[in-house]
Amino acid sequence: MVQRVMQEINQHLDGSLNLQQLMSLVMKGMHDGVGLSRVVFALLTPDRSMIKAKFVLGAEADSPLKKFEFDLKSPHLFARLVGKMQGLWLSASNQEKLLPLISPEIRLMIGNGEFYAMSVHVHDKPVGFFYADRRQGDCPLDEKSYEAFKMLCLGAAKGLAHLSSANISSIVADK
Repeated sequence: MVQRVMQEINQHLDGSLNLQQLMSLVMKGMHDGVGLSRVVFALLTPDRSMIKAKFVLGAEADSPLKKFEFDLKSPHLFARLVGKMQGLWLSASNQEKLLPLISPEIRLMIGNGEFYAMSVHVHDKPVGFFYADRRQGDCPLDEKSYEAFKMLCLGAAKGLAHLSSANISSIVADK
């Protein structure tokens, strides 16, 4: 499934996908292909001060994850991730070091447990952020899933760079 999503993204680098279609494809790959139960794609706000959820898959209607957002001015873990295109897997092996870097507001949104996160840059500028976890079910996160998650994030960045609008300023969240 992940390879199929990547092939489809590559076939549409002519700008024939819009943001909704691209993110639907990528998030379906993360949810159905990688088996991540909750997936968020959040975009930079027009004033470039915050990241706010644009697409959320797998979260209950009343989940705080539906309102996923964070301020880029605070020195927390997610704001640091946005500085350059990079991924993170919060796991049992690194949580002691990383959990103190997650703000209480973000912890309330995402809950406890392991997760993947990755910033998305287009033309060396931040435009968005992916968050994903497996809150439902007994399947723990693993290296293979993390690599697939990162591959799909990179595919999303590649697709975003080729959107038909070709205008990165149009790829921002509503305030």
